[in-house]
Amino acid sequence: RARPPSRCCRRGGGSRRPAAPRSRRASAGRGLDGMQLVPVFVYFIAQWAFNNDGPLRFLVPSEYANYVPLGIAMIAFVLTQKYQQSQMEKIASALRGIPAPPFDFTVGGKKQSITDFVKENPKPTVIDFYQNF
Repeated sequence: RARPPSRCCRRGGGSRRPAAPRSRRASAGRGLDGMQLVPVFVYFIAQWAFNNDGPLRFLVPSEYANYVPLGIAMIAFVLTQKYQQSQMEKIASALRGIPAPPFDFTVGGKKQSITDFVKENPKPTVIDFYQNF
C-alpha cells in the first residue's frame, strides 16, 4: 500500500523552501530524448538514398544495397550513444560537489537532517526518492 505524499509535496500545499535553480535540478537527459530517434531517421533516409531510384544507388552494387542503410544506422546509433554519454557526464560533473538541500527525515524512529546524517556516516550515501502517485 502506497503512503501518501508528505505535506510539502502535495498539490496545492505550499513548499517549505523555494525550488532549486534550474541549473542545479537533476535534469539528466533533458533535451537528449530526441537523440534516440536519430538512427531511425538515418536508416530511412539511407534506405531512400540507396534505393533503386535513389541518388546514391550507383555507389553500392544492388545486391548489397539492402545492407548499407542498416550499417549506416548502426554507425549513427553508436555515435549518438557516445554523444549522449558525453552530455550526461557534463551534467553529472556539474552536480558533483554540490551539497544536498537541507531536509529532515526519519530513520529508525529518529528524526534528523541530511547534513547530520552525512556527518555521522561519512560513507557515500544514496537516497532514492520514490513517490507513487
